[in-house]
Amino acid sequence: MAPVGNFSNYKRRPRGLLVLDRSLSETSPGVYTTPIRLPSAGRFDVPVLVDQPRTMTCFQLDVNQSPETKSAHRIATAVKPRFAGRKFTPGEPATLAFLVTDPVTRRPLTGLGDVQVYSAGWATAPDATWP
Repeated sequence: MAPVGNFSNYKRRPRGLLVLDRSLSETSPGVYTTPIRLPSAGRFDVPVLVDQPRTMTCFQLDVNQSPETKSAHRIATAVKPRFAGRKFTPGEPATLAFLVTDPVTRRPLTGLGDVQVYSAGWATAPDATWP
C-alpha cells in the first residue's frame, strides 16, 4: 500500500492497481465509523490518525472467538519469553523458557509437540547449539 501521491513499482510496468479507501465516515456529530472484517479472534492495535488538527493515537481491540467458528481452526498463539532480565554467560549452557498461551483465553497451551525457536541473531553466533 502506498500513501497518497506515492507509488513505487521499482521501474517495472504496472499491470494493475487496487485502491483501498480506509477513511472514516461521520455517522453522527463527532462519531466516525468504518466497516471492518477481522481475520480471527485476538488482540489488535488500532492506530487512528486525524489530519486536521494533527493527532495520532492507538487503541487496543479485543476480539472474542465467534460462536460459529470451530476452535480447531484457530492457529494463532501468544508467546512470551520467561527469561526476561536474566543475564547469560557466553560458553555456559543456558535454558530458554517460553510461555505459549491462547490469545483469547490467555490460558497456557499444553501438549504442543511442534514448538520451535528461530533467531536471526544466532546466524552471527555459529557456536550456538541445541542439546
